[in-house]
Amino acid sequence: MTITGIIFVILFLINVLFMRILKFMVIGAAVGYGIYYLTKEKENGKSILGELIEDGPDYIDRAKKYLEYTVDQIAEQLHGK
Repeated sequence: MTITGIIFVILFLINVLFMRILKFMVIGAAVGYGIYYLTKEKENGKSILGELIEDGPDYIDRAKKYLEYTVDQIAEQLHGK
């Protein structure tokens, strides 16, 4: 292997390492901002995460009703034809 080849391999490995570090920095910053946004209190004194935890059972009940409605519509279409 020539000197040029060795230099190319070293620069390639440095580039790969730098890109991995940069990727983890960007992902870490995005996760940190997301957590900050979810836990930040709004004007009403509650955070988005707090509201989701508080209203979670209501959302689950709505989803169950919508699922039952959709399954009934599909069954009606399948058996109605």
